[in-house]
Amino acid sequence: MARQSLTDKLDSLKIAIRLRLANELMDRGVKSSHSSDIVLKVKDEQMFNLEGGRYLTEISERELIDNNGYRYSHDTIPLEQLCEAIDKS
Repeated sequence: MARQSLTDKLDSLKIAIRLRLANELMDRGVKSSHSSDIVLKVKDEQMFNLEGGRYLTEISERELIDNNGYRYSHDTIPLEQLCEAIDKS
């Protein structure tokens, strides 16, 4: 039996994260404070520092949104922190 490469496993994990996020947004998503997007609100204790005093406050299907409404790609924070933020939102 062929071993799955680590790259393939990482790709599978990224797909699983996107699917989980989509499901969470459908089940528990709310309107963003900064736009009409549906987002998961990040709880205070999970507000990761993004840069220069800006903190992650919302997660949309495609982006992270900080406390000032600026948008970042999901890969701005480590994958582990993204998973943690989704799990605890």
